[in-house]
Amino acid sequence: MGRQVYENLKVLDVTNNYAGPMAGAMLADYGAEVWHVEKPVLGDDNRYFPPIIDGISINYCTSNRGKKSVVLDLKDPRGAEAFRKLAAQADVLLESYRPGVMKKLGLDYETLKEINPRLIYCSISAYGQEGPYANRPGYDVIAQAVSGMMEMTGEPDGPPNKIGSAIGDWMGALNAFGCIGTALYYRSETGEGQHIDISLARSLMWMAAKLDHGITGEMQTRTGNHHSNLAPYGIFKGRNNQSVVIGVLSSKLWETFCKVIQRTELINDPRFVSNDKRVENKQLLIEIIEDWLSNFEQVSDAIDLLMVAGVPCSKIYNMKDIDKDPHFNQCGWIADMPMADGMTTVMYIREAMAYHDAGFANTFSAQTFGYKPVLLSGTEEQKKKWGERLANGSFWSMCITEPQSGSDAGNCKTKAIKDGDEYVLTGGKCFVTNGGISDIFTVTAATDPSKGSKGISLFIIERDMHGVSVGKHENKMGIRTSNTTEIALDEVRVPAENMIGPENSGFKTIMKMLSRTRPTGVAPAVGVAQRALDLALEYSRTRLSFGQPIGNLEGIQFKLADMEMKLQCCRSQLAYSAALVDRGIYDTLVGSCTKCFVSEAVLDICLQAQQIYGGYGYSKEYPLEKLVRDARIFSIYEGSSEIQRYIIGKTLVGKI
Repeated sequence: MGRQVYENLKVLDVTNNYAGPMAGAMLADYGAEVWHVEKPVLGDDNRYFPPIIDGISINYCTSNRGKKSVVLDLKDPRGAEAFRKLAAQADVLLESYRPGVMKKLGLDYETLKEINPRLIYCSISAYGQEGPYANRPGYDVIAQAVSGMMEMTGEPDGPPNKIGSAIGDWMGALNAFGCIGTALYYRSETGEGQHIDISLARSLMWMAAKLDHGITGEMQTRTGNHHSNLAPYGIFKGRNNQSVVIGVLSSKLWETFCKVIQRTELINDPRFVSNDKRVENKQLLIEIIEDWLSNFEQVSDAIDLLMVAGVPCSKIYNMKDIDKDPHFNQCGWIADMPMADGMTTVMYIREAMAYHDAGFANTFSAQTFGYKPVLLSGTEEQKKKWGERLANGSFWSMCITEPQSGSDAGNCKTKAIKDGDEYVLTGGKCFVTNGGISDIFTVTAATDPSKGSKGISLFIIERDMHGVSVGKHENKMGIRTSNTTEIALDEVRVPAENMIGPENSGFKTIMKMLSRTRPTGVAPAVGVAQRALDLALEYSRTRLSFGQPIGNLEGIQFKLADMEMKLQCCRSQLAYSAALVDRGIYDTLVGSCTKCFVSEAVLDICLQAQQIYGGYGYSKEYPLEKLVRDARIFSIYEGSSEIQRYIIGKTLVGKI
């Protein structure tokens, strides 16, 4: 692919719902770097719009494709200040708050243009930024109503109808996209930015506008599936609820059409001799055409005859038809967009966190780890209930490991016995991340011990349930800011509705989860390694030995080169693994290779950095010793290097 038209464009997208995000997505399609600003915890509202597959909204994926996500609380002065810094570097800003909200936040156009006079600031709302209705809430369906579009749609003797697509959102997005392009051209000529005001209602009003009313004073009425001023032009019924769309606009086409339907006498019939006459006698014409269509068992045979003669017509496509159509696919109109887990984005987020503190990154990661089984195998009710708990600030832990099982997750001694509408759980878990601070636990328990790993189920347990107790905080070698405890379960009664997935399907869900999370599980390790390399570089520039910076020494340069090569390989392998997951490909071999290689390479990088520091690297006065301790855990938890090598080996020889 060659250079895209908006390749160097930086866009700050602080929109919700559909119109604004779609405008940003179209800019991203043409090469723009789009930063989608989402609120803390809950993120974009679109994340929760149905349809939802494996906990991921299709609408969110569609309208935010190609973007980068950043979380900012704009109500917090620190978040607002960070936003202003981003706006200072941006070419375009998209926002869809109700008019006046951005001004209250100190992020309106007049304020930001003082920082960035070249900024193109596009506001998208239901009614526009001014006028009596400006502060009214509104969505696509409201825009359809107030624009006159809905009144024009439907059968003549029936009620107004909503158009099937969110056409108000789409027109708002298209108008925003087009106006931004115009504003960019204006800026290239003048150097000036500007404020663009996009209204969903106005966008549809423009579509619905007819000169008829202004000239004749007559209101357009609903015409159902046929055009008010053209005939034949609309949907015609055949046998067995089949239909065909036919459009005949010229005298020549009318003549051809009459020949196809074998009614040549109609060509010069006074009732149909002109378009005006055909409109006047439209109902009779519809009956004639539908009588002809009734001769065909399959309406496609009638379409074939019309197409050979050059009469514009078509069957009515559904989305499956569109997906399979050879023309649309050959022209590239249909693009495969698999459901993404967003692993690539998560990878970089966790790396950035661990750069500052691996323990904190671990605490954050455990939140997703605990809730992931619900997303993969839970009911819609579970996803809503527990997702809201998580979004409202609850901490979550995954409880798999037991004192005598270690990496053998299938060797589960915690038992769950069915008792009416409840399960009674007894057992214990160790090395539980966030165990001492969590409100919610996802726990593996054997519901049928005779089946081994195939008899394990997953349960959601709350901390305040009777019989749940938390052990002491583990005094760990590294990641010490991450809380790690034991959890004891003493006849804990858990409602059956808290089981995730069917009974005895827990181990399968865990394996399914690990195939998705392993690429990002060691992403924090790369953050630790990058910090170690940065510190080693800085130290090599400032530490003098033999009258010069030690970075001038070939031995130190070789160490730094080896560290950089390994770090680049780690990041590339992680990116590849995450990209596969984002495309719905869960490759066990790739996941295990990534986990094993990255965890071991990162530890070596940290040890080399420590070596460059020399004796100071062993001192707690300097940060290297902490990084070495933090790095050690990655080859142990979430499946040790030995376990990963076992999986890799068995996969290669075909026994897994």
